[in-house]
Amino acid sequence: MDENIRLVAHHFLDALAFWSLEDLVLSTTTILEIIAITAKRVADAQGRTINDFTPRLAFAASRFNLPNLPPDFRKMRNDLVHEGTLSGQRFPNKDASACGVVVAEALDWIDAYVFTAMGLDKPTLPRFIPEGFQGANSFSL
Repeated sequence: MDENIRLVAHHFLDALAFWSLEDLVLSTTTILEIIAITAKRVADAQGRTINDFTPRLAFAASRFNLPNLPPDFRKMRNDLVHEGTLSGQRFPNKDASACGVVVAEALDWIDAYVFTAMGLDKPTLPRFIPEGFQGANSFSL
């Protein structure tokens, strides 16, 4: 099954070269969009219709027996895209450290997805520790 892993890997490398938390969130969003579109294609081939982003990611997770992506990443992404800040109405009162934790969770979820989609064992340890993005630039907080 083609999971668009080459495209995911390309954007993963781009994400890891981030210059701000905002840049990292947008790159991570791109990866999740690729996974969601792939899930839609698979669902369509099965005669299922899944039109929205969150249900598509839930379908991708269920296909590979993964937990769902925690909802805070989408809230933070929506604040960035719609309000121009990582912490707005949907993800209020967060600092850069809290935002970094949410990005780490999303990147670890993507790792688990890629490993499982490629037929590898799930990662034994999270690659992105919550403190890993402390000190990263943020231009909206």
